[in-house]
Amino acid sequence: MYEVIISSINCSSSSLPLAKIVKFTHHGLQNPKQEIRGKVVAKCTTGSLKRVRTYITSVARSVLFRLSLLQDYAFNKDKMPKDPIKVCITGAAGQIAYSLLYSVAKGDVFGNDQPLILTLLDIQPMLGALGGVCMELQDCAFPLLKEAIPTADGKEAFTNIDVAILVGAFPRKQGMERKDLLQANAKIFESQGKSLDQYAKKSVKILVVGNPANTNCCILKHFAPSIPANNFSCLTRLDQNRACAQIAMRLKTSAQNVRNVTIWGNHSSTQYPDVRHASVTLDGVNYKPVRELINDDNWLHGEFITVRNFVL
Repeated sequence: MYEVIISSINCSSSSLPLAKIVKFTHHGLQNPKQEIRGKVVAKCTTGSLKRVRTYITSVARSVLFRLSLLQDYAFNKDKMPKDPIKVCITGAAGQIAYSLLYSVAKGDVFGNDQPLILTLLDIQPMLGALGGVCMELQDCAFPLLKEAIPTADGKEAFTNIDVAILVGAFPRKQGMERKDLLQANAKIFESQGKSLDQYAKKSVKILVVGNPANTNCCILKHFAPSIPANNFSCLTRLDQNRACAQIAMRLKTSAQNVRNVTIWGNHSSTQYPDVRHASVTLDGVNYKPVRELINDDNWLHGEFITVRNFVL
């Protein structure tokens, strides 16, 4: 319901009386009470009280009509088609990206009503395989996927993107530690950081997956100074999951009952899983500190720490 109160007409000029809206209240679901003040000017003969009253009525009806349109828009705007967002995935011909692409394209990541355009970046020798990935995406006929663009060019991949998921990185070869990858990955993420800085939207959200993720993300951020630091993040989820699973197995419970485990450092032999703030519930209600429940510092500082090296 709308309530419009209009003050009396001021006829200061010969033919332009001024109707002043002194109060406007909107009683609706979106905003239960809102007030605005403004002026409306229209031609009206100063000597005709009847025409002045008619004018006031027409102003009120016009305001109500326009507000009803705004209300319809407010109620239905969430149902209106959204503009597609542009998402870049690097290392797109690799196995990790292959598993990720279909969840992204069918709406699991950005919502089942969010159209998107995928730019898929990989190195030149992988473009043949990347073309096959694009054909599979086309075969799935995802309603939300407007276009999938395979490319080996950073400018094409990063131009005006809203999200970057950086899966591609130099792979670890036999006998290599994560620290051995730093030099090779530094060149990759320096180049991608410069491309993001030059071509991507400044609001772009960036997720680094390629290992060593923390260091790669730091390098990327350094070479993309125009993008806010808060827009960069990276994943070491595997290591956190592994730590939670070790604690759960030790206490003969489910990993979902373990919380607040912290992982410090890269996915490598120097990483440190921290349980100082971790807790576990064994009855589904009460959480107790991990150290209190395990009560074995030798295990917490020994096997629990070294299990990170089993599968890097």
